[in-house]
Amino acid sequence: MIIGVDAREFTGKGKTGIGRYLENLLAPLVRKGDNAFVLFTGRAESIPPTLMAPSVEIVPLPSLPAIVLDEAVLPALARRENIDLFFSPYYKIPLSGPFRRIITVHDIMFLRRNDLSRLARAAVGRRLLASGRRADIVLVDSDFTGGDLALF
Repeated sequence: MIIGVDAREFTGKGKTGIGRYLENLLAPLVRKGDNAFVLFTGRAESIPPTLMAPSVEIVPLPSLPAIVLDEAVLPALARRENIDLFFSPYYKIPLSGPFRRIITVHDIMFLRRNDLSRLARAAVGRRLLASGRRADIVLVDSDFTGGDLALF
């Protein structure tokens, strides 16, 4: 199986929580060697050494707005790479393309932030809903997040 991974969280500016999650999830799978991985990233040099293996291909992404990457570039690259499964370490995924999808929802606190306009919250909420409906599997970090998401 060829698994495409949104690896944009590896930024080279220090490890983020999602970056740690992604590395800790992928490293044992890469070591096992049963699947091929294609890591889509904006900074190839920031991929952790634990993910460097013959079964891992790094595909650099152009510097474009996230929505363009999500909905135009990533689906096209995933098709080119013959991806069977696309994994996102956060709630957004390419909505088009002939591959299965897995997303992770860590929390939905961003929908409750007062510093976002109503329009921004509505747009993010719609994106979360569309991704959740399109995903074949939705992973959550906790029962609380699962319950929160079920109410959304």
